[in-house]
Amino acid sequence: MFTQFWSSYGPLERRRALWAYLFLVPTAIGLAIFKFYAIARVMWTSLFDADLLLGTGNFVGLDNFAEMVTDARFSQTLWNSLVYSLGNTFMAVVLGISLALLADRKVRGVTLFRSVAYLPIVVSLTIVSIVFALIYAVEGGLLNGVFRAVGLPPQPFLTSTRQALPAVMAMHIWHGAGYYMVLFLAGLQGIPEVYYEAARIDGATRLAAFRNITLPLLRHVILFVVVFGTVGYINTFAPVYLMTRGGPQGSTTLLSYLIYQQVFVYLRLGYGSAMAVVLVITVLSLVLVELRLFRSGEEI
Repeated sequence: MFTQFWSSYGPLERRRALWAYLFLVPTAIGLAIFKFYAIARVMWTSLFDADLLLGTGNFVGLDNFAEMVTDARFSQTLWNSLVYSLGNTFMAVVLGISLALLADRKVRGVTLFRSVAYLPIVVSLTIVSIVFALIYAVEGGLLNGVFRAVGLPPQPFLTSTRQALPAVMAMHIWHGAGYYMVLFLAGLQGIPEVYYEAARIDGATRLAAFRNITLPLLRHVILFVVVFGTVGYINTFAPVYLMTRGGPQGSTTLLSYLIYQQVFVYLRLGYGSAMAVVLVITVLSLVLVELRLFRSGEEI
């Protein structure tokens, strides 16, 4: 089959195809070593009672996964990760579309607005996390300084089991809102103006035009943001590590941080690898459900 496929090319096409394959070789090697082999290795290690320093231990089968079922900390972390991922993704869509609608208006100063809205994503998430940890500080923090100035009581933010996770989520949403604004802005500018003109002639309100024209034609952009956001947010590590260390009382511990603790703090490489497998399965399940929901919506 390959011989027939290759013989269908002319000499020039063969030369171009050969160079294309040669340029793909470094990327293919990188994927094979750092992605596919790494995933296979983690899946294999999850079946052992492995130690980070001592190496592969005894074969325990699915015991590591069985332990997670009764591990209360893992259950809380899984719930935190789902709330963090789905909540941030929902806000990414809402804020992204809202900012894009404002940025798409032909008014004076819109270029400055776009620049200011996009600016946070240019700054490293690590730096933003450190800055927001200082902003949220109980003593000397900017927010509590404002609260005291207007006569409101200071808030614990990162030291509160109820406020810590929303505080970290708010920081992460603010950091990425400009990026999603650009995606939705590109989608908005790809919608022909004639559709809105026809809607205005038919007497449709702006809300009706948004619901029946804008949202359906942004469907593929929304799907990309939902999938991209879900995968990105559920793998969050740096903000949790820098701002809360998973506390207080595990209220901000996400799966990536818990895996880090199991492997590099407690040296439980096998158990941490099992958690990594569950993380991959969780991400794939969420993405498949989202793709299914969007596909069923198109059929309607």
